[in-house]
Amino acid sequence: MKKIMPSLREKNRYIAYTIKTSKALNEKNAKKAMYDEIVRKLGELEAAKASLLILDDFKEGKGIIKVNNKYKDKVISALMLINELEGSNVNIETQGVSGTIKKLRRKFTN
Repeated sequence: MKKIMPSLREKNRYIAYTIKTSKALNEKNAKKAMYDEIVRKLGELEAAKASLLILDDFKEGKGIIKVNNKYKDKVISALMLINELEGSNVNIETQGVSGTIKKLRRKFTN
């Protein structure tokens, strides 16, 4: 099987985010609720085109989302609109965006 040429491959961006809340959140439930809220805000078709993936780097309210570069701004907007997760009020802040996960981890998730 041939490899896909780099010019045809989907370009990704990685978004670092921080969840600020007064109550501790369960990692698995928070990621599931956050994914559901993003899909609700964008719609199922837009979320599918965005290739949305919440990575397993969730520690102390910080995490990383992998997304298609064309839908980066829409996903960031959807994150800002989330006010409630697991029954508690939350504020999700975007820390930064990078083209590689290595640079993003080095800068924002220390």
